Amino acid sequence: MKTIRFLTLIFALIGNLHAADKTPPAGIIIAYTGNSYHHLVPEVLDACVKAAGITGHRKVQVPGVRAGYLGRLDGDTPVAVASRNVLKEGVDVHVHSHHWAEFTTFTVKPGLEGNPKFRFYHTMSWLPQTAGASLTDAATITEKQQKNCEVEADKVNKTHGGQVAFLIPTSQAVMKARQLIVDGKLPGVKKELELFTGTPEKPDGHPSVITGVLNGYCTFAAVYRTSPEGLKIDIGRPLGLSDELHAALQRIAWETVSKYPPAGVAK
Repeated sequence: MKTIRFLTLIFALIGNLHAADKTPPAGIIIAYTGNSYHHLVPEVLDACVKAAGITGHRKVQVPGVRAGYLGRLDGDTPVAVASRNVLKEGVDVHVHSHHWAEFTTFTVKPGLEGNPKFRFYHTMSWLPQTAGASLTDAATITEKQQKNCEVEADKVNKTHGGQVAFLIPTSQAVMKARQLIVDGKLPGVKKELELFTGTPEKPDGHPSVITGVLNGYCTFAAVYRTSPEGLKIDIGRPLGLSDELHAALQRIAWETVSKYPPAGVAK
């Protein structure tokens, strides 16, 4: 009897430890700036936050700018001034998306003024010319992009004496997805061009819903430093994104982000 009670206690303790491991992270106050390649990210992030049971997550924005976004932060336009002021009021994370990184003090400085633990994330999106390129050529372009971004991020981090600028390796994740398609291992996706909009003769490089969701998963993994694997979200399901495809995209995102030190997740 004592042995049974002892084992019951041990199993209960193990169960409690597992439950503790699954405690969701605290919610963050987040600001976005981005181009058209970024349009699904806030929606996917919100869905992930809800599915993960995270509380306290909040987006900030500037009047006159699309929902959840700040405007351009450089210059003295009313939108630029208002955007910098939002950061000065205290934001945890600013996620920025553009093809090439050029980190300047107009982003990081006001963020740190408002919150000494402020984190700036640059999304390394796939470049438009990679959409119609071969895997080999696309890999070369992506590697050059990555190195340029890393140089810029290092400059910012050296200036501020610590890691405040992080990189989200979405372009790497897209390359992994393309390789899986070539190998016939991305569920339900037959052609690489299904990751982009446009036509087979002239893909424009903009994200299909598949790539938009993958970008969102990468962003969630980076800013929350948590795997999106196992989260159930509905985005893309009416367009054919199955449970299996969502799971594959989540796995790609976490494997890519968690193994890339500039994203801030790798130990």
